Amino acid sequence: MLVMIILGCMFLGYLIVQTGPLWAGIISFGIIAGCVFRGLYLLEKIYKELKDEEEDEPASHSLENERVYKEYLRRNETNSNNYS
Repeated sequence: MLVMIILGCMFLGYLIVQTGPLWAGIISFGIIAGCVFRGLYLLEKIYKELKDEEEDEPASHSLENERVYKEYLRRNETNSNNYS
């Protein structure tokens, strides 16, 4: 696999050097645009996976967070009354 990647890169490099500036620019743009679009596709796929995992979490986490937040507010209110 690594050998095929190296040979492919060598062939594309030779092709870009041997063709004129117009064709070399078109080939180079195609390579870069393909990499960018593939990267965006993979980022979107990762985002969807993370979003699905987040939705699968039980609702108890949000209830626990809400309970802890109310406890924090209650303690903060008690402490502020002590200093007044």
